[in-house]
Amino acid sequence: MTHTGQTLYWNIIAKPNGGIIEDFQFIENFRIRDDVPVQLEYVSFEKIYLPNGVTISSPTVSDTTSEGTTVTWNVNGIVAGDEYVHIRVETKVVIMPLPGEEIKNIACLILDKKSKKQVCDEATTTPGDSTIPGELSIAKTLIGNGIVMKTGDLIKWQIEVENEGGPASSFSIVDRLPAELEYVSYEVTNS
Repeated sequence: MTHTGQTLYWNIIAKPNGGIIEDFQFIENFRIRDDVPVQLEYVSFEKIYLPNGVTISSPTVSDTTSEGTTVTWNVNGIVAGDEYVHIRVETKVVIMPLPGEEIKNIACLILDKKSKKQVCDEATTTPGDSTIPGELSIAKTLIGNGIVMKTGDLIKWQIEVENEGGPASSFSIVDRLPAELEYVSYEVTNS
């Protein structure tokens, strides 16, 4: 059961690829943004994995608003499609949601300050869940060889959810597609 004062951990795996930049292109700087909802308080973060030579800044934490808190990290450089950054964010439940109401945490990978190219994914937990959502991690990967896509091409993505904890009785995955893409279909596999 989720309760006030409970610590929740959220895994963020930032892997710059998936149609917003060509694979194997070096990205000099990018940002990771975590939109922590108002029900949670940001506590800290832990570096789980960084490729050799890659550094991540201390977080910039915005003032809390009626929508929550924004936490941002700067990453110094990475090769798109081949490397990733994995951090774990620690939060504390400060406002108990109503029964059945979700706590939604959104994380974004922001590649370019000028064009604001970004990819966002969200994770949710509902009071009464039997698992701690921090044991779930999610990664989104473009399936293919990183070629430039043309209008009308079929683009395949793989969204992988890993559970390192107990049974996950309830969670959802939301994938927001850019306006330039049209949803076609999906397939679910278990491993």
